[in-house]
Amino acid sequence: MKITGFNPQIITKDPDAVIATLEALGFERTHSKSGDDAFAFSSVRMKRMKDGSDTEAFRIDVISAPSNALERDLTCIRINVDDFDAACELMRSKGAVEAPGFGTNVTSSSKYTYFTTPSGTFIDICQHIKD
Repeated sequence: MKITGFNPQIITKDPDAVIATLEALGFERTHSKSGDDAFAFSSVRMKRMKDGSDTEAFRIDVISAPSNALERDLTCIRINVDDFDAACELMRSKGAVEAPGFGTNVTSSSKYTYFTTPSGTFIDICQHIKD
């Protein structure tokens, strides 16, 4: 299993406020994605170029879903991998459990699930689906 990407995520009921704060910090929206009736969600990817760099950037995702029964925002680490099943098995072997209420989801471009580690870290394992 190879890690192909790594960035923070904020899961929130109020994405507009989070996005406005990140824009004030110099982040720009790069693309967005939304789910369907089977699993409604909204994801906005943002990036901020590292000072003086044309090629390197900091990235963050802002995610919301009407089904989220969140009391407050959640901070998560998104780890993109080339082998979803191997990554999930590795997480389980280290004592992580799939986060209740999130499940494994498949979109036209990705397959992902959320884990909680024994220490409480929230991790999104994601594999991009290539055409």
